[in-house]
Amino acid sequence: EAFPGRAVFEALGEGQDVDADDVFAFAALRPAERRDDGLWLTGRPRYGDDEDDAVELVAACDGLELDGLRFALSHLRRGEAVLRIGGGADDRVTDTDAFFRDRHPVLRPLPVVPEAERTASAAEAWTRRTIELLAAHPVNQRRAAAGLPDFNVITLKWWGRPRPAPTFPERHGVHGSFVVSSPFLQGLASAVGLEPIDAPETGDARADLRDRIQRIRERLDAGDTFVFSHLKATDEAGHTKDPAVKQRTIEALDAELGTLPTDSAIVCVTGDHATPTYADVIHSGDPVPFLLAGPGVQPDPVETFGELDCAGGILG
Repeated sequence: EAFPGRAVFEALGEGQDVDADDVFAFAALRPAERRDDGLWLTGRPRYGDDEDDAVELVAACDGLELDGLRFALSHLRRGEAVLRIGGGADDRVTDTDAFFRDRHPVLRPLPVVPEAERTASAAEAWTRRTIELLAAHPVNQRRAAAGLPDFNVITLKWWGRPRPAPTFPERHGVHGSFVVSSPFLQGLASAVGLEPIDAPETGDARADLRDRIQRIRERLDAGDTFVFSHLKATDEAGHTKDPAVKQRTIEALDAELGTLPTDSAIVCVTGDHATPTYADVIHSGDPVPFLLAGPGVQPDPVETFGELDCAGGILG
């Protein structure tokens, strides 16, 4: 089945009603500098004072209609929002958010298939109209007078729409929950028929992992046959680009893994991607270690957990 798109999961995670007739995109209010070749992103709203300004600016761009398509914005946090497009839109449109903001300006939305030409054209017109609204808004005029960056563009990415798909229990025969902090992962849980369990991250990674392991045990004791848990601390440590920070974070979390319920469940420990501490790389395609342990799992000679060690195991 086609992937519904991350914007759909963000909407579900925020408790929004998701209609299969609508198309969704993840919208981000950003400051940008106009150069000869376009608008170049220069940052993002900060927590604190910028939050109120972002809420007001996003609201000013809500409720536009272009070429018969209705564009509705629902603010999430720090200028980020879910864009819902009704009236017969197509989700097969390219992103305007360049992601690598130092390499490309804000991009023009393009249709991936001919059927999406109307939506792409309307999305471009919507982007240009919101740029006009943001430029004339009193909030941005006040910010400019105070020497603050004005938030003058809204980028779009992660297009998608709800699509029917088998639930996780239907496909895999197990039922259970997601113990996670992000609305995206909570929405993913809802989409695949698992129960989202909110587990905020406090900044104390070791305590957060300890709390998650306790919740996992409680869910298994309550009858769950599958529990997924996610902790973002190692990812954030990698993004500091400081190898010592990453090492300390991994060491702290490793110290807690001895309490995993390997006596009563098959446990998997892994990561979703590599995050090198090399300055010019965000994520990479390097293999990540993968561990299985628990009742009935055949052991191999590997006794330590890491990329090189796990490469010698029976799983490869």
